[in-house]
Amino acid sequence: MIINFKHVTDIPSPGLGAKLAFDGNRLALARGSVLKIGNLDGFFDSYRFPGYQLQEVRFTQKDDCVLVSPYIAEIDTKSLRPDNMLIELKEKLYKGFQGTVEVTVATHSPKAIYVALGLQCRPPKGMKRDEEATEISNYSSCVVLIEAQTGKLISKIDESHFPYSAIAISDTHLAVASIEGSFLLDISSGDQLVNFVGKSKIFKRLQFSEDGCFLVCGGLDGQIMVWDILAKKQKAIFSTHEGEVTGLSFHPTLNVLLTCGNDSHCRVWDLDNTSNCLAELKLSGPVSEIALSSSGDSVALVTGSFGNTIEIHKIQVRI
Repeated sequence: MIINFKHVTDIPSPGLGAKLAFDGNRLALARGSVLKIGNLDGFFDSYRFPGYQLQEVRFTQKDDCVLVSPYIAEIDTKSLRPDNMLIELKEKLYKGFQGTVEVTVATHSPKAIYVALGLQCRPPKGMKRDEEATEISNYSSCVVLIEAQTGKLISKIDESHFPYSAIAISDTHLAVASIEGSFLLDISSGDQLVNFVGKSKIFKRLQFSEDGCFLVCGGLDGQIMVWDILAKKQKAIFSTHEGEVTGLSFHPTLNVLLTCGNDSHCRVWDLDNTSNCLAELKLSGPVSEIALSSSGDSVALVTGSFGNTIEIHKIQVRI
């Protein structure tokens, strides 16, 4: 298999921290409380949600619809309306808590059956940790699983004193990473495989394969770990970048993985032979986000030290 990249265009980006969705011609970008909608000519519309930090955005199969976390429903880009989900969650989980409850990571499952949120509780200003009683919820983070269509709280999964660094969800499993370790949860049974990589690894990126059979984890040290969900064991671990892995994306039709990192490269890896790098793309600066089109024939990358450019490239494959 021979894979090449062909540059298509560059589009201005609002900066670091942007979450990107790309579907060949359509672009959606979430940064802070602002959602921008556009195409290969640039962004032409934007929507602001005061008080919310948008954590994820992706297109649905419906025209003019995107999924934006921490919202729990499909959002029509022509008539966006915010949701009171955080207020409802605070009442259900932290009733009486006087501090703030913040979403630090959020994601929807592929069929939008579930939304998973990593929440962090912050005490009121001026209150020190040792002044508060030992109730863990006042200083903890937790993961909650919600039924997307109804907003029903399914479970509060885990508690930690540290915010979660990454979260991913398939239609059957939930993966969570934090400084205290990483775990995999079977949604239907509630069975949990705790610390499946131990505490020596800190992952900032998690991604399930399209069929949910594999989970890839990108570390601060440039390494990728591939986890076999069915076999419940590590399939492979290999080095991909110098420095942090900042993006992961499974190709929808080929058994390959696209990765990007702070070393200003995007690489394509053969998952049947992870020592085989099939292609390498040198970019204009560090890469902070990657989004692959649903057909797998093009990719969008947020590049530059300040994340001020979105580079669009065609992916050419010869087998």
